[in-house]
Amino acid sequence: ATTVDVTIASTYANNWQDYQNEGTQVRIQVPSGYNASTATPLVIALHDWEQTRFNAFTDYAAAADAKGWLLAAPEMHGEVNTAPNTGAEVMGAPASQWDVLDTLNYMQTYYNVDASRIYLIGYGMGALTAYLSAARWPQLFAGVAADSGPSALVMWEYETRPYIPPDSQGLTPNEALNYAIRRECGSYSEPYHYLVAMRRPYQAGHEYDRRSPSEFAANFKHVPLLILHPQNDQVVHPHHAEDMYIDVNEFDPDRLELQWFPGKHGDRYPNFASYTLDWLDVSQRTPGLAPAANPFRGESPMQIWWLGVEMPTDPAKAHFVSVPVADYVTVAQSITIQVEDNNLPADTSVNLTVDLAQIGFPTTNTYLLERLNNDTGGFASSFLLPEAGRLRVPVQKGAFSLRIYYTNQMPLTTTLTLRQGLNGYSGAQDTAISAWFPTTNYGAEQELEIRNQHADPISEPLVKFNLSGLPANAQLRAAALSVYFISGPNNANRLPLSVYALNRPWNEYQAEGVPTDRAGARADLRYVFAPDIKRYWGFDVTQIVQSWLVDPTSNHGFILRASDISTDVAAASNRFNIASANHVTAGYRPVLILIYTTGSAITPTPTNTPTAGPSPTPTATATPTTTPAALPQTPTLPKDWKLVHSSPGVSWRDIHFVDRNTGFAVGGPDWETIGPPAKFIKTTDGGKTWTEQTLDTLGWMRGLNCKDVNTCWIAGKYGTILRTTDGGTSWEWVNVRTSYAGYLYSVGLTGKGGTVLVGSTGTLTFRSEDGYNFDGIDSGADTVQWDFACPEPGTCYAASNGQLVTRTTDDGLTWQIFQTEWAYQKGNYFGISCTDPNTCWVAGEYGQIQVTRNGKSSWPTWEAQHPNIPTNIDFWRIRMLNGRQGYAVGTGGAIYRTDNGSTWKPFVSPTTEKILDLQIFSMDDFFVVDWGGQVWHYGVHTLPMATPTATATATATATATATATATATATATHTPTATATHTPTATATHTPTATATNTPTATPTMTPTATPTQTPTATATPTPSVGSVAGVVFHDVNANGAQDAGEPDLSGVTVTLRGPAPLTAAETTLTGADGRYDFHTVEPGAYTVAATPPEDYFTPDAAPQSVDVAANATAQADFSLRTYVKSYLPLLRR
Repeated sequence: ATTVDVTIASTYANNWQDYQNEGTQVRIQVPSGYNASTATPLVIALHDWEQTRFNAFTDYAAAADAKGWLLAAPEMHGEVNTAPNTGAEVMGAPASQWDVLDTLNYMQTYYNVDASRIYLIGYGMGALTAYLSAARWPQLFAGVAADSGPSALVMWEYETRPYIPPDSQGLTPNEALNYAIRRECGSYSEPYHYLVAMRRPYQAGHEYDRRSPSEFAANFKHVPLLILHPQNDQVVHPHHAEDMYIDVNEFDPDRLELQWFPGKHGDRYPNFASYTLDWLDVSQRTPGLAPAANPFRGESPMQIWWLGVEMPTDPAKAHFVSVPVADYVTVAQSITIQVEDNNLPADTSVNLTVDLAQIGFPTTNTYLLERLNNDTGGFASSFLLPEAGRLRVPVQKGAFSLRIYYTNQMPLTTTLTLRQGLNGYSGAQDTAISAWFPTTNYGAEQELEIRNQHADPISEPLVKFNLSGLPANAQLRAAALSVYFISGPNNANRLPLSVYALNRPWNEYQAEGVPTDRAGARADLRYVFAPDIKRYWGFDVTQIVQSWLVDPTSNHGFILRASDISTDVAAASNRFNIASANHVTAGYRPVLILIYTTGSAITPTPTNTPTAGPSPTPTATATPTTTPAALPQTPTLPKDWKLVHSSPGVSWRDIHFVDRNTGFAVGGPDWETIGPPAKFIKTTDGGKTWTEQTLDTLGWMRGLNCKDVNTCWIAGKYGTILRTTDGGTSWEWVNVRTSYAGYLYSVGLTGKGGTVLVGSTGTLTFRSEDGYNFDGIDSGADTVQWDFACPEPGTCYAASNGQLVTRTTDDGLTWQIFQTEWAYQKGNYFGISCTDPNTCWVAGEYGQIQVTRNGKSSWPTWEAQHPNIPTNIDFWRIRMLNGRQGYAVGTGGAIYRTDNGSTWKPFVSPTTEKILDLQIFSMDDFFVVDWGGQVWHYGVHTLPMATPTATATATATATATATATATATATATHTPTATATHTPTATATHTPTATATNTPTATPTMTPTATPTQTPTATATPTPSVGSVAGVVFHDVNANGAQDAGEPDLSGVTVTLRGPAPLTAAETTLTGADGRYDFHTVEPGAYTVAATPPEDYFTPDAAPQSVDVAANATAQADFSLRTYVKSYLPLLRR
């Protein structure tokens, strides 16, 4: 391959002085064997924060050359001149996007680039620019890969804030990065763009929003997008990847994939360069194809396939225009567009442009435009004349539905406005249903609540109008449902609100418990903004009402549903109120506006002659793509606990897996028991079966760690340390050169060379560099090192007695001691888990869990995470899967889970024995070992844990052949945790269907052509499993919502379970002496649970709790009850 360095003149309009002379520096690689007469794919690679083009070039040079692709890695510019670090902190600036465009144009000018195979890759900060460049010019790129990048700059700024009062510390504090973001979004002086002042989101909201890819999620509908992200990224929090996936997925994209992998920022997906290019290689643009569905969002002039927007470039008038729906029908020669511009500045012109030639429509003669104001119901018809093959449609402030027809006939329309009390109309009904109060009726209320609790809709209004007033020959042209919002949250939240048709009858005064039986497809989606709340907000319901006119018996009204489509990190809980048909102010009541015709029309002579507008930048030829077939979703399988091994009389103390197949556990008799010797078990089939071995020791063994499947160390009673180098077949006593006969509790591997650490009960930490000769190192404190965590080579932490944490940064040679503060009495830490060198969790006695996010600082600060954990629980281990998810285990079979890294909730446990250790592969796949000699696995057991491999080809139908040779065995490598939920990966397309594999006799047309070498044992239709609902009711003495030390359990309290939705059958039980209740054999579904307070008690939030019951799992719902405060006044004599 040949490397070329060039400087390309910039075409960006907002250059600072000397910017164009400096230009964009690009390193180019021309592949070996390049032939100028052959069109060659091009990949453009963008670098991370504090990197240069050379990093991006190096990342992909070998893989690009192996594929014979051209490679270009540009330096990037920001809006602010922060030389000499200009390219290192561009933060998605528009200038950096033009660097991408200039690079692309240069490559197409001087090389034979295959226009149908241009790909864009970005890493970290470069992923931010890659996202934004593809969103601005989606028709140019055949695929995009974003690795470890942010999806919302406003959240990234907030999350990187260090702890500097009055600011609170972010999720991923990084002072240097935070300042870089604020500098690049700051104000600057002309003509050199020198920084004047750094700015935060509240000071430059639009600047941050236009650099946030999630704002442009609609633009990726036809851009194949691969998202890669490490699970423990402490620079760009992992929720950014999940948010972007969810936001893009809302628009039903052609190809979208999210791949998680272990590690932190800077770690890369295995063989990432070849994997990424192979993924992109599948996609290419098909010239001349204009996708029928074309949604987009923009804040600058742009052309998205066949639809463009003309808007000012003046920063003072910058704002967003959203087009959530844009479709055309060739046969009918009609176009439907929904456009929303709620912030159109005064004296500002914004136009949508339709490229008629690109969609195959006539480029001459008259078009009819019908415009419906979704909020007010205002309707207008006008004629348009194409100019230079384009239609220009002026955008007005608000939300509008536009319908364009190729015709010179304008129907004469009539508007019918339906509102309770208007002109004597009395055909409106409305009420609401509540997941918290399913038996409460709201038919007589003046206001109806719309509420969501993160992703769960809680309260949903139902609205229905009698349509008998429409003439029998009415032909509907448009319909809008508009509701008046009385109130909303006192913040800047926006509520995603969808409208659906209901599928069954209901009565507004008997609607309690009515099921949300709704149409599968929503009619419209709006984002309702709290700051602009008190007005009518409307929805296009034309298609729903048209279906009712065809079949009047199907009119069961509308349901309004709220749900937040982001992850828990970004999610919001909202409560909005709309006016009902009973509202005292008639002008606030729900309105249904119907625009119809009875067949008459006029044919006026068009008088408007639109002037052709400027062609939006860029001028590159669009290269559309075909829409690939949808990939099948991986089914969600039931998960439960399974006892996989039992050794009566043995107390298992430690478990460790080297990989998903090979694992070990060690234990022995009780602490003070003299003999018998320790026990050791091993599995090589992923934990399904275990072999047991008796060790030559004088008592129990407590610590266990392995370097690989052959080499392990165990430590325990009487200073015993054993090593195996053959996978546990034989063990040898190591050479402990410092005399010690006490207890040893833990084994750690520092990750630097072959250093092994063993924790003791005294001041010594035993250390070996060769794994055989151990020396005692004075740790400086007379304490117990119960557990080690080594997040980077040479850096280890230990959980210790006396609320101490010890740390080494020199491979165990010296140790620092840190005292943490406990909310309760002083106790011991037994478990520690780190996700990176700064972020560690410790857990121990009295329900204590604490976290540090600055662990490598000179004096780390620790934050308690214990408010809802009873103090009678002692945690023996804590293991974090990533920076957000993990489990802690302890006495009485306690298992607590976190999904956000800070809030811990009880998790269903299979045992009441003390759990001393656990091994996590994913949040739905982990093992625990308990004091009763049992090994438990939580995961999928209704089907084999490993996909069986078959060699037969079975013909399922006359046109489809399912090949059973390809299995999903690679999924564990490519997507350790999230593929099944988030990613319809290519792997899934190779997996044979359940029918073809599991039930060959159930399909008469199936004719297997060969006998499979292995047959799955599961049936295709397993018997449905049941779950349970459990919890505790307690007296919340200090009214903090959590059960603290000394707060008593309440026995004899009635607990009621209702469901499953849509049913409302009730089942009751009483709490036991320990305050606990349990509903067994509960069918999967959505339920509500309510506790009836006994006399003198009340619930602070009267709402029942919503729970989702899954098969073979327990849903938890606890209740905190308070007592009334009684006051007595003295009796005064007269």
